Amino acid sequence: MNNEIVSSTGGAGITKRSFNRWYYNYIDEPVSSPEQIQSYFDTISSRRWRRRGRRDVFRGLVCESALESFASNGQNRELIEVAFPVQNDMWYLNAAKLYGRRRSIRPIKELKREIDSSQPVIVPKEQLIHNVLDEGHTFVVSLHNDNELQKQLLSLWGKTFGWDKKKIANFAKRLEQQGSRPEVWFSAIRDKNGRLTAAAMAEKMSVQGESGRQMDIIESTEWRSIERDHMKAVVDHLHAQVIHSYGTHKSDYMIIAECNINSKAYRVGQKSQMVVPEGVINGYPISQILVQNVKVVDGKKPCGLRDFAFMYLPKDAFTRQEAENILLMTRH
Repeated sequence: MNNEIVSSTGGAGITKRSFNRWYYNYIDEPVSSPEQIQSYFDTISSRRWRRRGRRDVFRGLVCESALESFASNGQNRELIEVAFPVQNDMWYLNAAKLYGRRRSIRPIKELKREIDSSQPVIVPKEQLIHNVLDEGHTFVVSLHNDNELQKQLLSLWGKTFGWDKKKIANFAKRLEQQGSRPEVWFSAIRDKNGRLTAAAMAEKMSVQGESGRQMDIIESTEWRSIERDHMKAVVDHLHAQVIHSYGTHKSDYMIIAECNINSKAYRVGQKSQMVVPEGVINGYPISQILVQNVKVVDGKKPCGLRDFAFMYLPKDAFTRQEAENILLMTRH
């Protein structure tokens, strides 16, 4: 595709993704029966392409009663990685079937304990943004007609997340050409010498929520920094842009992130007041961990696929006024 980028959300319906993954992104009205959930899994698993070591994923909104019935079967329950209520009796569900040796690097309970015991110091958003500006740095939201900036972004994202020159250029075009209702967002920090020190992006997937009302799931992703204090600042600035975008729109939305546990990316999420959601189905707690999701070149051992913690940003953790203040501070 001429406009291809490294997409975190992927397209609607069944798509083949990187690292031997098949996704069913369900965007229609919430699934109302356990048989529907099972049928979507059957549709994915019928694909015989490289089944060894594959990861088949169903992602979408489901009714609570359908999810409870689906999870009453022990084998089905083992498929549920992420599940939590988002609106009345409507739940977000990420379920995955793994083949072959595609198993978590460490026991899931151990990963959960690590995340739950993490309590990083949280610096107020506006204070941290102010500190970055005082150091002479600037925030960047566009890549248009700036070949040097695109080159530096490729240096940040290329090896780590699998971007190339063409995909960076396509992303720059999407940022520039989209209208008043963005599909993607971008935030970066440039130091006083013109060097890109941190970057992050967000991407939207729209689904049908309650009573056919649109719900936008925005994935905050590609968090990368070469300055320790800049990662939280750029993520907060990115989220401020997303929140600002929904100032006059009636769509419901939710900001999520899938955080590499091996590199402790979940600590950035925690510092930005994202949380691992609580989800219990039929008395069974959900791990909220995506097992052997994708490969990230993070400099950690062992090399290979990574386990990810699912996080989201509660609406009351980042007010619209905070978002407007941050964007006003960083406008130049």
